[in-house]
Amino acid sequence: MKFSEFLGRNSLRHGLRLLMVLLGLFPRCTNQSMTLCADPLGTQPITINTSSVDYNNCFFCFKTGSVSGTDTCRFNFCLQLRDSSSAPQVIRSIYFTHCLSSSAGKISDVGPVMCLGAVTVKPSSGYGYVVNPTRGHGYVVLFSDGSYGRFFIDSWVELGGKITTMYITRQYPF
Repeated sequence: MKFSEFLGRNSLRHGLRLLMVLLGLFPRCTNQSMTLCADPLGTQPITINTSSVDYNNCFFCFKTGSVSGTDTCRFNFCLQLRDSSSAPQVIRSIYFTHCLSSSAGKISDVGPVMCLGAVTVKPSSGYGYVVNPTRGHGYVVLFSDGSYGRFFIDSWVELGGKITTMYITRQYPF
């Protein structure tokens, strides 16, 4: 038997054996590592910069309108990253007493997720006006008008144990 005839008859069988051996050498992938996470349409990336001298950079709002340094309703549906006595920093809902209706939202930490698109449930409980920021967590905000927003903390930069820059994605309405 010629070598070329041997390869022709046995190449498929040997090829399959070689493939099985090679697959056994590589680490197995899990479904989780292969899962892609996409942000939904309407997602907006936001950079919160608390190290800036501009007071307005520590806010992120869910409805349109500018943020001003006075007690106006232009802070409509906004959250703020700020220092706290109970934790290095917190994310808190903004409430202004001079607005006709409250624009404050209650925040719920839905736990670790891969991206904003993985925040898919509106919790029925667990909301508060203040939360501790956690990198890689998703959040749902229930506003007083019954509408919802959501955001995801992607990453941040720390200096001296405090967040100086936070990168989030958000979507309103959710």
